[in-house]
Amino acid sequence: MALPEPTLPPPSIRCTCTKTHCLKLYCECLKAGRTCTDLCACVDCLNRAKFPERKKALKHIKKTNPKAFLRVSNLKGHEDSRCCACQKSLCNKKYCSCYQSGRYCTPKCKCVDCKNRSSDIFV
Repeated sequence: MALPEPTLPPPSIRCTCTKTHCLKLYCECLKAGRTCTDLCACVDCLNRAKFPERKKALKHIKKTNPKAFLRVSNLKGHEDSRCCACQKSLCNKKYCSCYQSGRYCTPKCKCVDCKNRSSDIFV
């Protein structure tokens, strides 16, 4: 199981994580499969190549969600198979894969109390 290589993020990717140590998919850099840089405004960052916690977090994420680091362009033909299972976020936060992709949740999603649905999909 190959882990994403730690590379510098493009200038447009800069995180501002304050509580997650940049080890959750909330982190824009980690989500892109990259390490944080000095351009980021994160606090207590562990998303750097020198920290073993980064490698452990990446392995855990890949184990629980094998598609977590796949780019949308790599998922052509599989867009419908990518659905969320949000429990508390109401699907209106960045870590909901549907919300993040700019899509409504679908009937295939397993989310709870979803607020990201097009009413005409579910009638």
